[in-house]
Amino acid sequence: TNNALEAMFITKEVNWPDFEEIKDKIVSKLRDAGVSGDIEVNIHDAPENLLVRQNSTWARFIRDRTTMSLMALSLIGLVWYVPYTWIKSKRKSVVAKFRVKMSGDGYWRLIREKVNAMALQASSTPLSPTTTAVSGSGISSSEIDV
Repeated sequence: TNNALEAMFITKEVNWPDFEEIKDKIVSKLRDAGVSGDIEVNIHDAPENLLVRQNSTWARFIRDRTTMSLMALSLIGLVWYVPYTWIKSKRKSVVAKFRVKMSGDGYWRLIREKVNAMALQASSTPLSPTTTAVSGSGISSSEIDV
């Protein structure tokens, strides 16, 4: 696009129908090892969000802190800067949906040894009765310029 201040907001969602099967196997293995308390297994705590902005000279200049500060100090500049950035700063949203097709049994064969090692370590280490968490969460929110 020709609008240097336009940005794209990308949301990644992951759907895995067999995740509950894997979750149950991990919890069962840890319970068998003697882990007590709450066990939480998550594929993602929340969808991943990414804000992509254009990396043009004009966009970098307008978004620069120094430019913003100078415009704020200059009343005439502020009268121009605020409406200009408000009108030009548009966001398009895209949702990227992914579906994991791997079966629960196939994935369990890949992670079984690691879960067994984790269960063995948990059974030999005294744990507090609060929470043991196994999470696969990634970046929750970030910004990049391209």
